[in-house]
Amino acid sequence: MDPDSPPSPHAQMDEVFEFWNGHFLSSLDFMGLKFEFLVLNKWNKWLRHYAWTRFQDLGFHRSELVFLDARHSEALSLFHLDHTVITAILKSCSALLAPKLGRVVHSYVVKQGHTFFQVTNKGLLNMYAKCSMLDDCLKLFAQLTHRDSVTWNIVLSGFSGSKKCDPDVMRIFKMMHTSGEAMPNSISIVTVIPVFTRLGYLDAGLCVHTYVIKSGFEQDTLVGNALVSMYAKCGLVSREAYAVFDDIVHKDVVSWNAMIAGLAENGLVEDAFLLFSSMLKGPMQPNYATIANILPVCASFDKSVAYHCGRQIHSYVQQWSELSADISVCNALISFYLKIGLMREAKALFWTMDSRDLVTWNTLVAGSCDHGQHTSSLCTIEKYAEEAYHTFSMIPRKDLISWNSIFDAFGEKRHHSKFIDLLHWMLRVRIRPDSVTMLTIIRFCVSLSRVEKVKEIHNYSIRTGSLLSDIALTVGNAILDAYSKCGNMEYANKMFQNLSEKRNLVTCNSLISGYVGLGSHHDANIIFSGMSETDLTTWNLMVWVYAENDCPEQALKLFHALQARGMKPNMVTIMSLLPVCTQMASVHLLSQCHGYIIRSFLKDLHLEVALLDAYAKCGLIGHAYKIFQLSADKDLVMFAAMIGGYAMHGMSEEALWIFSHMLKLGIQPDHIILTSILSACSHTGRVDEGLKIFYSVEELHGMKLTLVQYACVVDLLARGGRISEAYSLVNSLPIEANANLWGTLLGACKTHHEVEFGRIVANQLFKIEANK
Repeated sequence: MDPDSPPSPHAQMDEVFEFWNGHFLSSLDFMGLKFEFLVLNKWNKWLRHYAWTRFQDLGFHRSELVFLDARHSEALSLFHLDHTVITAILKSCSALLAPKLGRVVHSYVVKQGHTFFQVTNKGLLNMYAKCSMLDDCLKLFAQLTHRDSVTWNIVLSGFSGSKKCDPDVMRIFKMMHTSGEAMPNSISIVTVIPVFTRLGYLDAGLCVHTYVIKSGFEQDTLVGNALVSMYAKCGLVSREAYAVFDDIVHKDVVSWNAMIAGLAENGLVEDAFLLFSSMLKGPMQPNYATIANILPVCASFDKSVAYHCGRQIHSYVQQWSELSADISVCNALISFYLKIGLMREAKALFWTMDSRDLVTWNTLVAGSCDHGQHTSSLCTIEKYAEEAYHTFSMIPRKDLISWNSIFDAFGEKRHHSKFIDLLHWMLRVRIRPDSVTMLTIIRFCVSLSRVEKVKEIHNYSIRTGSLLSDIALTVGNAILDAYSKCGNMEYANKMFQNLSEKRNLVTCNSLISGYVGLGSHHDANIIFSGMSETDLTTWNLMVWVYAENDCPEQALKLFHALQARGMKPNMVTIMSLLPVCTQMASVHLLSQCHGYIIRSFLKDLHLEVALLDAYAKCGLIGHAYKIFQLSADKDLVMFAAMIGGYAMHGMSEEALWIFSHMLKLGIQPDHIILTSILSACSHTGRVDEGLKIFYSVEELHGMKLTLVQYACVVDLLARGGRISEAYSLVNSLPIEANANLWGTLLGACKTHHEVEFGRIVANQLFKIEANK
């Protein structure tokens, strides 16, 4: 073999490095052996050849860079490696994210005087930038005497990799533009445009677009793609993004993907699908990103249309082996089927996949959870929860997303034991919960309404340092909110004090919400008064707490104050204000609220029910009925409000008609409706109708009668003069009659002059009083 020819890179260089580590370095360290220049020159050739074949392939392992370790830096200084070898080594340091080794090479470069080579300086800059050593990168950049566009782009690229460095990117780009050392080129533009987009600096983006046109870069595909994404993300997709897209002469698949994604993100799903269809008619073949972008678009259509479009895309994918074999494409298809409720199709595709990643498993687990949450059948809910658990159990290596998905599936009260088992399992395999896990666990504790469980998760957060980490405020606020919802304001207050240096708007709102739940407007006002920053949620809570505590004037005053601050009342604000209308019996204020609801297009069933109830309580039962008539989605609560309104006004005939209409629609009554209808019959003397409904409670509706409903029927019989039947009913109750029932009957005896029954009933009352 020619001594100057490089050996085969994979076989012989392994021997070279083994010989280097095993013999040469030890000889250098202990014998001070020197090599002739000819040998070093041969090393340079071998290293250069090996670097270009293996370093760039990422097949070069960290162990093979041992000669660059700090302990060998003195030995390294004995060699005269040329700048091309150093550049190759620096590329390897960048690829392996090995800044310590890169520093050793930097030290060698300085000692050997290689700083005069531009290619070496760029290699060092790139190494520091890729390894996120941005301070060192900027320091070296400042020392350079010659800085061309490539040098500037390396620095821009390094800083653009982190969102927190976005302002630095703006500053460096401005320096580049004004210094005159190098004019921004297409790579510079492509690097900074995403930063402008993230910051929302559309004006700066428009200036860059102007520069692009003046500099003749508008034909550049990469620049065009970046501009399309910028305009789309800034909401200017219909004209500006489309115009740039049309001007790109050589559109690549990224161009199409950016335009399709932009249209979809801006809600123009039909346009996005039409553009995708246009893409299929041309020479450009969609890639995995195209499919991932278009499937959510299909899922947003009506189910039948969505299924048709999705099946067509699925068929297209199956025609191309590179697409059908791509895991991310299969994941997108599974997600699509799950979103439109086709669990069977999703599972069928899942089992046909040759390989699956964590996203595949997590998608199926989360899909099973969602299907369980969006069904009204308890049996179906349990079925999907078990399917989610079964799928989760088969995941070979579970990540935090897997755990968080399964926790979400079993996060309700009825799955108490399963949730606890999962939690113990997670801790046993040493998976550390993140903020999502912690919030799910805290929410689960609240669903149990057990403050001791909240204390346990609080103690765990302290032990693991969660309240000292970057998620401290998120977890702290959740724990405070949990204490508030469990009614333990003492611990909620302690948590509030512990977060004194970190607390934010959410912290204060959570504590106020706790006091609102307890009806303590005084304590809520103390927190409210001390807040330097408030939002609409804060004001809504305060209006609500004063309205609930029968302080309508203060509630109305707060409502006017929030309007004066320029805040726009939302649905919650109006719902908080409606009780004020009824407390003040202000038809004028109620009409204003109704008008605002119409003008602001606030459509919500709960709001309609609250408005109906307010009109009924203010005596305008006709207005209440109009709202009932116009409501498109009448549910049990809406019927309860209307029947209650008629009962309040003694309009039993109308109440009975609404009740009959409800039954015809197949809506089963609850105890509130049955009590209202019995009360209406009682107050209008409709004894027979009332008794018929009374006996149907158990026979037809399968519900157990309550003491309140028995009291209504006793009153119904007593008002009709049927004292004997009322007395027999009270004596035959399956539960012991209370003083209220006997008192109702005694009053009826007095009204109808039933002296003998009166004595018997009075004796029963005396016995109850004596036993207290």
